[in-house]
Amino acid sequence: MDAIMYYICIPLGYVMKWCWQLVDNYGAAIILFTLATKLVLLPLSIWIHKNSIQMVKIQPELNMLKVNHYGDADTIADKQAELYKKHNYRPLLSLIPLAAQIVLLLGVVPIIYHPLDSLFSIDPAAIAAMAEQFGLNTEDSSYQLQLIELIKQNAAYAYPGVDLSAVRAFEGSFLGFNLSTVPTQAWGIYILMPVIAGFSAWLMCFTQNLSNVLQHEQ
Repeated sequence: MDAIMYYICIPLGYVMKWCWQLVDNYGAAIILFTLATKLVLLPLSIWIHKNSIQMVKIQPELNMLKVNHYGDADTIADKQAELYKKHNYRPLLSLIPLAAQIVLLLGVVPIIYHPLDSLFSIDPAAIAAMAEQFGLNTEDSSYQLQLIELIKQNAAYAYPGVDLSAVRAFEGSFLGFNLSTVPTQAWGIYILMPVIAGFSAWLMCFTQNLSNVLQHEQ
């Protein structure tokens, strides 16, 4: 799995670097990067959406089928397969694009949290060594963002064989928020970040389900 994620992260890293070079702000680059990955996922998302609409449409027939043949599992299975074929609904095939989305999204997370790799192409051993010098826990998801802030704060800091001038010019703030800050450690206004993210995810699911219902009623 690690090998698969490595090869997925390579092209995503180039996309992220292009976004960052284009806008010169990491927060804005993340937004642009997210839009780019959404664009890649759009055909798969449309496929899943159409498939889910078909399921909503055939649900009443499916329920009636189970009522009419209650207790006869074989007949229900046969009739259900015929119903799926009639409405061009493929429950197993829908897992393929869904799996692709999950894998791609899993690749997006390490790219965003590891700018020293994706943007500056610094050797991982050097990154780990610098993090150790500053007493950072490399198990923390945002340790590279924290490391960048510490390097910027320590103008005299240097590491053999690594040019840190571009790292010191890195803009890691967006709309007044320092993206290296861990909300559960800072609290205050930063706690709004995961709350807003959770609300956005809920709102997206709610609107998608509402859209499915409206299309079914039409």
